[in-house]
Amino acid sequence: MYDVVDFLGTIAEFSIGLAGFAGIVAALAKYRQPELALVRFRLANLLVSSFAPGFFALLTFGLVASAMEVGTALRVSSSALAAGLFLWAVLVHTRRPAELSRTLLFAMSVVTTVNLVIQLASATGLTGVPAASYLVGLMLLLLQGAVVFVVLVMDALQLQADG
Repeated sequence: MYDVVDFLGTIAEFSIGLAGFAGIVAALAKYRQPELALVRFRLANLLVSSFAPGFFALLTFGLVASAMEVGTALRVSSSALAAGLFLWAVLVHTRRPAELSRTLLFAMSVVTTVNLVIQLASATGLTGVPAASYLVGLMLLLLQGAVVFVVLVMDALQLQADG
C-alpha cells in the first residue's frame, strides 16, 4: 500500500501545478465583457478540478499519518470525494451560464457521474481494490481540469488572434 501514498503525492503535485497554470491564464488573458460570465465559470471549475485532487490526496495522507489503516483511509477518502463530487455537480448545474457548450457540459457530467458511482462503490466496499478506485477518481478530476484548462487557453488564443 506504500505505492498508493507515492501516487497520492504525484497527484497532489500535478494538482498544484494545474492550479498554478490556471492562475497564469487568468492573469494574462484579456476577455471582452460578454465572455466574462463564461470565463469566470470555467476558471471556477478549473480551480475546483485542480485543487480538489490535491486536497483529497492530502486528506488521505493525513488519515494514514494518524495511524488509520490504509484501506480504511481510502474508503473514508472515497466517501469524502463522493460527497465533494455530488456538491460540485449540483453547483455546476445550478450556476452554469447559458453560453456553456452543451456537449462539454454533457461530457463533464458523464465523467462526474461515473466517478461518483466509482467512489460510492469504493466507499461501501463493493470494489475489491479501493486504492485503484480512489486513484482513478482523482485522475478523472485532473482530466476534467486539464480539459477545462485547454478550453480556456484555446479561447484566450482565439481572442488574441481576433485582435
